[in-house]
Amino acid sequence: ASRMQNPRHFHISHLEDGDQMTNEPLEIRVASTDSALPDELKKFFERGGSSLLIKGSAGSGKTTLALTLLRALNITDNFLYVSTREAPIQFIRDNAWLAERYGGQVSASSKKQQDVDPDSALLDGFVDARLDEPTQLLERITSKLMDASSPFIIIDTWDAMQDFADKKALKTNARVLQTWAERAGATLVFTMEDPDNEALDALVEGVMVLKQRNVESRRLRELTLTKLYGVKIENPSYFFTLNGAEFRSFRHYRPEDLAIAPSLPHAKSPRRGSTASAGSFPMGYSELDLALGGGIPAGS
Repeated sequence: ASRMQNPRHFHISHLEDGDQMTNEPLEIRVASTDSALPDELKKFFERGGSSLLIKGSAGSGKTTLALTLLRALNITDNFLYVSTREAPIQFIRDNAWLAERYGGQVSASSKKQQDVDPDSALLDGFVDARLDEPTQLLERITSKLMDASSPFIIIDTWDAMQDFADKKALKTNARVLQTWAERAGATLVFTMEDPDNEALDALVEGVMVLKQRNVESRRLRELTLTKLYGVKIENPSYFFTLNGAEFRSFRHYRPEDLAIAPSLPHAKSPRRGSTASAGSFPMGYSELDLALGGGIPAGS
């Protein structure tokens, strides 16, 4: 419980404005506590992974995870978030912490998109590219790669490019961006809505797929780590939640995390309550004991 209450913090160091461009990747240091991200994904960014592809159907959590990367990696400037499906204004409405960190605000009484002044809700580093053609989109990204040192760039989503270009051209564009990113020491994050589309899998260093399914009227969300260059994937899958518009994964049970303290006193056997019966042992909670017919049957 204490681990879940103390999220792991990432610290990123990069060149200041005016310094020369470097091909060194972002330096990410990881503290000793947990975060919302899977362990392997944290190691991937800490190692200096230059490109990550997040795939998943609509509503699977790609955008929430992409925004969580900015927060978990403590990225406050020198980044570019290119949105091709949703207006950045909506990000503020759904994630209050964005306005606090990057500027911009939306009145709680504003219910409609047209009620919001785009200038007052402008977020530094966020770009509304819903009407951009591939050429304009690529110019925005390459301009950032040329002007900034070691930037963090998120393209959400890459699928919008498919409306204007064929698969061969898209692959070429992605390869060009990847080359520019490596030269600038940048990190590229792509999102893609088709989990079965493998057009970018061979070009990027990391691939993860987000899935969701309904189990007994509840939505179960799970991610699969398909590829993380330079990182041993101990657990290929993690469950996660989007409650409160925040991405958070759940750690796997690991026996090595537990330690036996020989100094602990022996637990005293609970007294039998009114719901306990002969031949059963009460759990200590009357409602649970009643549901079990008096407790746990002896010998079970």
